[in-house]
Amino acid sequence: MIRLFDAWQSGNLQPVQPQLPDFTNPSEAARAWADQYDARLAAEEQVKLLEPAARVGEMACNRNYTLQRFIRTFPGVNTMQIKKDLLREGYLYRRDGTLVSPKAPAQDS
Repeated sequence: MIRLFDAWQSGNLQPVQPQLPDFTNPSEAARAWADQYDARLAAEEQVKLLEPAARVGEMACNRNYTLQRFIRTFPGVNTMQIKKDLLREGYLYRRDGTLVSPKAPAQDS
């Protein structure tokens, strides 16, 4: 990646021109359409696979969503064990007997 950036900076990297099919040729146009159609189906399938992870990410980043409530969304998860693990790993700490999470640097303002 650094080599590509350096080549671009020095002007030694030539832009890649996309190769368009000859749309006057019906068979070539049909193959191009089929390739794009297959690529779209593959992308839609990937979106379906990533949807659960995106929902978890949204919940985790929601400032109104408490840790307790977030953990309870996972079936069969022992919330007390999760809290113990987070304490042990330094993601939580106790202040006046209450579990709190440290603020991220971006949240300090």
